[in-house]
Amino acid sequence: MRKIFFIGIMIFLTTGGLAQQASGLIDSLKLELARLSELENKEKELTSVLLKLCYHQLANPIESYQYGQLALEIAKANHIKEYEAYANYYLSRSEKLLGNNLQSIDLAIRSAQLFHELDKPYEESYALIRIGNIFSSEGDIINALIYFKQALQIFEGINDRVNIGAIQTNIGETFRKLGQTDSALYYYNLSLYNIKAESNSNDQNMIAVNEATTLGNIGMVYLEMGEYELARDYISRADAFFTDKDDPYRKSVYQCELGKLAILEGNIDEGEALINQSLQMAQHSQLKEQIRDFSLELSKFYEQQKLPVKALAFHKQYKYYDDSLKNIENVRRLEQQQSQFQLSRKDEEITTLNKINKLQRLLSLLLLGGTLVVVIFTFLSIRTNLKIKKFNREITLQKQLVEEREKEKALLLKELNHRVKNNLQMVASLLSLHSRQLKGHPAAEALMAGKYRVEALTLIHQKLYRDDVDTKIDLKDYIDELAKNLVMNFNQDFRLELNLESFTMKIDKAIPLGLILNELITNSLKYGKPHDKAPVLSIAVKKKEREIELFIEDNGPGLPDDFDFRNAKSFGLKLVHSLVQQLGGTITWNSEQGTIWKLTLAIAKIS
Repeated sequence: MRKIFFIGIMIFLTTGGLAQQASGLIDSLKLELARLSELENKEKELTSVLLKLCYHQLANPIESYQYGQLALEIAKANHIKEYEAYANYYLSRSEKLLGNNLQSIDLAIRSAQLFHELDKPYEESYALIRIGNIFSSEGDIINALIYFKQALQIFEGINDRVNIGAIQTNIGETFRKLGQTDSALYYYNLSLYNIKAESNSNDQNMIAVNEATTLGNIGMVYLEMGEYELARDYISRADAFFTDKDDPYRKSVYQCELGKLAILEGNIDEGEALINQSLQMAQHSQLKEQIRDFSLELSKFYEQQKLPVKALAFHKQYKYYDDSLKNIENVRRLEQQQSQFQLSRKDEEITTLNKINKLQRLLSLLLLGGTLVVVIFTFLSIRTNLKIKKFNREITLQKQLVEEREKEKALLLKELNHRVKNNLQMVASLLSLHSRQLKGHPAAEALMAGKYRVEALTLIHQKLYRDDVDTKIDLKDYIDELAKNLVMNFNQDFRLELNLESFTMKIDKAIPLGLILNELITNSLKYGKPHDKAPVLSIAVKKKEREIELFIEDNGPGLPDDFDFRNAKSFGLKLVHSLVQQLGGTITWNSEQGTIWKLTLAIAKIS
């Protein structure tokens, strides 16, 4: 019975998942979590509840990730390998929904390895399907089909037609994304045949989900083929099925497809509204891939409608999310570079060996003279060559040892930055969660302020991990991303003006500077909004010969006439004053037209 339950929920997750449980179930699980947290020797029960919360929070991938991460840590600490495998699988789902494909593949591969060690072929096969799905979304059809085929062999061996149909849907989706519509329709129809053949299955809801997903995907193929009537019929059936399901991923995708269809049929207003609703749904659930895709659709639409301002805004949003989804491509390029490096090393070795062979042939010709001098010279040459080879081998071994240690150090440092980033993200999410629980309480604002400070630190470690650098970050990129995140978090209509010169600085100086910037930008967003004109936030970085000057300016009402920065009661401004002294810099302000903060730092002290 336990295996049947797990198989059911794993199929949900593999095909996109449904979490139809009432909010009361999640609330009861949270109460049970709180109760178990106060007891001793309840690690296994605690991990089980965390895994259930991770699964049922499909509509909130960030919160789902937090529960899964806690479950993974407890399972590892207490050597509960089975729960560790499940936690890796669920976390892979959360990372995929958040657009972190590289982390999602790593977690799915780890779960497959653990299930294999535990002799759980069913569960292993679902992990293989997830890996195939991620490669399919990246356009890597070869690797996707390899993993799908491995899972398919397991289910064909036991004639499990529901799972065979689910994998055939995934294969069809892979071909659809590549534009191979005939192959896509072939596998979709095979999937429908196998799914419907299991009409006596105990889990009719699972069958209905798989069938609705396949119908919607067939409709998307017909839309690409220009068969609008068929497309509307299939996509509408899928959209109607998922309307009352807590599945923002599928609902937003099929609604966007209906919007595209409406535009093609001339219903411009209806199509625009549907795509915008899909984008809002994806933004609410933080589905990065869907935000990227829907933003691109709206950019194309507004360009066709000759609305360049809107088209440009959505294209910028598309580029922002598209750039954040490139981790796996960067890894592949790195692997290619490493392979090319190894090939070039081999070419150098071959060239060296060819030179030695030429020298040996010359020595052989000299031996034909038969003179004693040539014999002695040959002997000395051979001995010299042996010494050179031995010396070269020793140097090569030493270089390899140094390279391996450097790689290990870089990997450990990168992993450290990754772990610090994840821990800081968890702290920020917990602060946000408690702030929502204390809504209306004076402590709520303090918790949100703490969250933004933690996110400023998180961004530093995220850039160190993502950009593959050791201990320095680019101030221009950091300020750009920090400012945009804060404007987005405050949901303000500020026009952001950035004039930033590139400058690289140490992480131990970037951390206090990031906190200073966070406080000053946050103050402008909270108090710098004018009453009679559009709000503007300007940030500039100017590099001089020996100094860096940072300007943060808004066009709001300005500071009070009796304002004294050094004696300010605000914790945030006290923190700014302390951190400026720590960096050995100076800060001034002006309130004649809005508020202007000027921070001056010596390059020698921060670079």
